[in-house]
Amino acid sequence: MLPRHVHQLHLALFLLALMMSHAGHAAEWIYTVQDGDNPWNLTERYLAGIKYWPRIQTLNRINDPQHIPPGTRLRIPVEWLRRVDAIAKVAAAHGQAELRGKRAARPLTVGMQLRSGDVIQTGKDANVTLEFADGSRVLVHAEGELHLDALGSFENTDYYDTQVRLTQGRMENLVAPLGKGPGRFEISTPAAVTAVRGTRYRVNAASNATRSEVLEGKVAVNTSASGVDVDAGYGTVATASAAPSAPVVLLPQPDLTALPLRVERVPVAFSVPALANAKAYRFQLAADTQFDSPLFDGRADGTRLRAIDVPDGHYFLRVRGIDAQGLEGLSADHAFELDARPEPPLLTTPAPGAGVPEEKPPMSWGESATVTRYHLQVARDDKFTDLVMDDDAITASHATTPQALPPGLYHWRVASVTDAEGQGPYSDTQQFRRLPPAPAMEAPAVDKEHMSVRWRAGEPGQTFQFQLASDENFSAPVIDMHVDGAEARFKRPKGGAYFMHVKTIDSDGVEGAYGSVQKIEVPAKAGARWWMLVFLPLIALAL
Repeated sequence: MLPRHVHQLHLALFLLALMMSHAGHAAEWIYTVQDGDNPWNLTERYLAGIKYWPRIQTLNRINDPQHIPPGTRLRIPVEWLRRVDAIAKVAAAHGQAELRGKRAARPLTVGMQLRSGDVIQTGKDANVTLEFADGSRVLVHAEGELHLDALGSFENTDYYDTQVRLTQGRMENLVAPLGKGPGRFEISTPAAVTAVRGTRYRVNAASNATRSEVLEGKVAVNTSASGVDVDAGYGTVATASAAPSAPVVLLPQPDLTALPLRVERVPVAFSVPALANAKAYRFQLAADTQFDSPLFDGRADGTRLRAIDVPDGHYFLRVRGIDAQGLEGLSADHAFELDARPEPPLLTTPAPGAGVPEEKPPMSWGESATVTRYHLQVARDDKFTDLVMDDDAITASHATTPQALPPGLYHWRVASVTDAEGQGPYSDTQQFRRLPPAPAMEAPAVDKEHMSVRWRAGEPGQTFQFQLASDENFSAPVIDMHVDGAEARFKRPKGGAYFMHVKTIDSDGVEGAYGSVQKIEVPAKAGARWWMLVFLPLIALAL
C-alpha cells in the first residue's frame, strides 16, 4: 500500500490536471506581457479579482510573477476577466418591429440602442438588422422573436461575449471576422445551441426543430443529447431530444445568368431555372448588395418567383434552393433595373388575334388622366424592326393607321408618356390580322340548267367561299361551296328571290369576312310555267 502522502500527491496532481483540462477547453483570452507588467497592475486592468492571479500563475506555469519576461503570452480564461455591459443598436429596419422586454414596448427605429434583457419582435413582412459592439450583425426576418440574453465585453480587452436566444423565426448572421478580435457569439433556440466565432451562417427556429446552415467558417451545434461541428457549405437539423443530424451538403447556387437586367412590369416577377433536388426556393429583394434590410422575403414552391410592387430603381434579387429537409442552400444574387412607370395602358381593340376587315385598322386602349400622350407602334414583326406606324404624339386613347394596310399579320403596342417621368415601357404586344377583302361580285349569269357568279381574281394562292340563300341571314344556304377560281358555277335553283355573298381565304388558310350581301331574282323556267297553265285547269275541273 502506498503511503498517505503519496495518495495526497496523486490527488492534488489529478485535480490540477482536471483544472487545466477545463481551463484549456474554456474560452480564453490571450494577453502578451508588456514591460512593467506585474500581478497587481494586470489584476487592476483585466481581472475580476486578485484571487484569479494564482490560478493564472498556475495555468501559465509562471515561476517568478515579479519578473515575467515581456512578450510572454498569458492564457486567461474569459470567466476570470472583469465583465461590463455592452450595447447593441438597430442598424436597419423594415416594416413593423417592436422592442419589448424590461422596457415598455415601442417601435424599433434605426439607431436605437439595445441592452441585455431586451426582446426583438418582427411582424409580418418585417425585418431588423442588429449590430453588436464588436461589429457583428444579425438579420432577424419576419415573424421572429429574438431575446438579447447577455450582451457583454471584458474591460480593457477586445473580447466580446454575446448570447442571444431565437425562440421563433429565422436569422442570418454575419459575425465579426476573427481578425477583429476574439470572443463568443452564441445563439440558442428551443432545440439547440449554436456557438461560433468569425463565421457567417443562418438559423431557423421552428416549433419542433432548428436548422443551421453554415456559409463561412465553422459552427458548433449542440443539443441536450449531443453536438456536431458544421463546416462551411453544410447544414444540420436538430431537435431538443436528439443529436443533430449528420451535416449534409447545402444545395448549390441557382443559375441566374439568364435573368433580365431590365424589368418593366410590377409586381416584380422572375422565372428561374429549376435546381436539382430543390423542393422550394427562398427569394429576397433588396435595394443594396448587403441585404441588411430586405424589401421582400418570400418562399415559392415553384420556379416562378413573384415579389412586390416597388418604385422604379436599381434592385438586387437573391435566390437559393430549399431541400427536402428544409435546409436552405447557397445564394445567388442578380442586379436589375426596374423601369415600370408610367405603366402602359390596357389594349382593348382589336382583341388579341382578331381579324380586321378595315383597310386602316382602328386601335384603342385604356385612358389615364395622368398620361400626357401615347406612343403607338404597329409592325409586321414581333421585334418591331419592320414598322408600318410609329407615332409618339397621340393624345387620344385611339388611333388608326395613316395608310391602308395590305392583308397580313401585324403586331401593335402602346406606351404611356408623362411630363414627369417621360415614356414608360410598352404594353404587352398584341397581334391582329388584316383580313383579305371580299371581292365585288358581277351580276349572275343564268341559263336553262346552270347559274354562275363571277368576281375579280384574287392574289396567288387565294381561294373563295360562296353562299346563296333564300334569306339574308344565310341560316340555311342553298349553295355553300369552296372554289379555287374567281367563279362559282352551280345548278340553277328554282325561281324566286335569293341572297348571295362571298369571302376570300388567304393562302395560309385565314378567312376574310364575307362581303356585302347582294339580292337577286332568279326567274322561273319557261317550260315549267307552260305545264302549269295546262294542268292546273284540268286539276281544278277534276276536283
